[in-house]
Amino acid sequence: MIASKPSTRGLLALLLALGCASNAPSTPPNPRRAAVYLIPMGGVRLDYIQSLTRYYERALSLQVEITASIWPGARYLSADGKQIVAAPLLSLLRNSVGNTSDNPSARMLAIADLGLAPSRGRTGQAFSILRDKCCGVISTSRIDPRNTGGLSTDEEVAIRMRKLVTRAIAFLYYGLQPNDDPTSILYAGQGATLTLEELDRLDESTLDRDILKAASGR
Repeated sequence: MIASKPSTRGLLALLLALGCASNAPSTPPNPRRAAVYLIPMGGVRLDYIQSLTRYYERALSLQVEITASIWPGARYLSADGKQIVAAPLLSLLRNSVGNTSDNPSARMLAIADLGLAPSRGRTGQAFSILRDKCCGVISTSRIDPRNTGGLSTDEEVAIRMRKLVTRAIAFLYYGLQPNDDPTSILYAGQGATLTLEELDRLDESTLDRDILKAASGR
């Protein structure tokens, strides 16, 4: 079953603050306390995101829930509407964490198909920006070379997005640190941000070594 957003007053308030919801939330028949909330933003592929709930329950025994998809409000967009502005979005998510879930250690992760700028007036090339081990935003615009005339497949793009979400969960929820192993899902990269080639080299089989041992202690 695909987990969906519990209809808590705090989470509804958060979604209204972010922008316009494009689908109605629903409460799962047997709701559990979510560890991570995924917030789809813009036109991000929902089928990619929906597959993650089953994946993390199987791979990490982690309850991940998906909120209603949101078109971000103007305060969270660049002037041309092509980039998410991370600073105000992350401030809102950070301030909302304690009011939106029965789980005090829940983390919030927005996923958008737009570019990602660290603050208004600046541009950026990062795949993701995380804050205070509580929340983050992922941009999927650069993981699909078809957006700039290149070649890729739906499967390749879905895998790249899953790797980015896994990294965010490792850093935000489990509090793990980046490492220097270029095959590890926790690889820091050689530059300020991962390249697409570095992302493709990350091996998801390292979940057992890098994440599950940490998960067993939670």
